[in-house]
Amino acid sequence: SLPSARTLGIATQLVTAARNHSIYGVRVEKSLVAFSSPTQAGYDFAMRYIHDGQGKGNSKTTHEQQQQLLGPLVYEMK
Repeated sequence: SLPSARTLGIATQLVTAARNHSIYGVRVEKSLVAFSSPTQAGYDFAMRYIHDGQGKGNSKTTHEQQQQLLGPLVYEMK
């Protein structure tokens, strides 16, 4: 049987590519990635994406890691 599209990591690859190629020579921090009007599944993905295990259990956290603990940037389009 074919794997579910949700388990192939396509969204992760797309967001990572956007972070790596949005600004020439700069990798955008995960804490600066914004998600516009996500569905619940999109919000769940955003939480998993920014909380990929970095900064947990570490007494010294970077600014990016502290921002990640807050949650993803989510903008509602109305």
